[in-house]
Amino acid sequence: MSAVVLDTLPNSRHRLELEDVDSERSVDSITRKPTSSQSSHPVNDEESYIAYDDECIYGDVQPIQKKQTIQRVLVRVAIFITIALASLGLCLVLAHETLDIEIPRTLAELKESAIHLELVAQETTTGYMHVTFVFAVLYLWQQAFSIPGSILLNLLAGYLYGAAMGGLWTSALTAGGATLAYLLAYLICEPFMDLTWVNNKMDVIRTQVNVNKKNGGLFWWLLFARLFPFTPYWFMNMAAPMLEIPVMPFFVSTFFGSLPYNFVSCQAGEVIGQINTTADIFTFSMIIKMAIVSIISLIPVVFGSKIKKYMNDRVAQKEGNINLQHYDPIPVLPV
Repeated sequence: MSAVVLDTLPNSRHRLELEDVDSERSVDSITRKPTSSQSSHPVNDEESYIAYDDECIYGDVQPIQKKQTIQRVLVRVAIFITIALASLGLCLVLAHETLDIEIPRTLAELKESAIHLELVAQETTTGYMHVTFVFAVLYLWQQAFSIPGSILLNLLAGYLYGAAMGGLWTSALTAGGATLAYLLAYLICEPFMDLTWVNNKMDVIRTQVNVNKKNGGLFWWLLFARLFPFTPYWFMNMAAPMLEIPVMPFFVSTFFGSLPYNFVSCQAGEVIGQINTTADIFTFSMIIKMAIVSIISLIPVVFGSKIKKYMNDRVAQKEGNINLQHYDPIPVLPV
């Protein structure tokens, strides 16, 4: 009866499946017990081609993904270069049209610009505001795109504003420029995470960030990373948004972390006329001063957790919430 049904089926594939079912349900003619087929399911030509095609497809997935990643990276790099060049053009036009200066690239150009800007700033209040505004724009652009050479602008700030005010001003601009780089990374850096060497570097930083997030010491870790950079500034600026580091601790840690270097270089800028090369900036006394400022800046890093615990205990005492874990249990007197 089953043979008749098999012959009447129009689909050969269904016919093959029913034949397999009948073979599995066949009964031994002597013992009258059901027997099971030991042979495996026959593979027809169509299935073999499908398996072969799957192997080919999945075998080429990784090269295709790499090619797509490279294409996305190149597109983002082109966007980054376009934004950098366009903003640079605006900065140059602003500096030339407003103050008739160029971005200093050597110490000789820096000295000329410093004397000219000092005269403009001393003439009127408007001139002082123009100098401050243009200086801020140039400094922010340099930090946002991680362009080397901030030492020249630090020297200029020390000459125009003094060591104390110049150090604070350049640190604020450093933090602001790093924050701009942080925001720019949202637009640019997402495809870079698929690159192997970037991902490996990110895994190391991600582990440390996650540990310090759980311990509540993320700010102190960021401050330490700025004071003693174990990774370049530009990479930290790029990695911060990808690691979901909040903007506020990122900004504040960058401000305090860059303060020692900016203060020392601005102090050297006060005597810019006595500097002939950049090697004259980092004299022995300057290095000692930088070391002292760095050690002072390390105090909150080293004792950050203790300071935080002390402040929390003070707040708890004022609110009447006493943590009993800090007190020894009451001894039980023997009866």
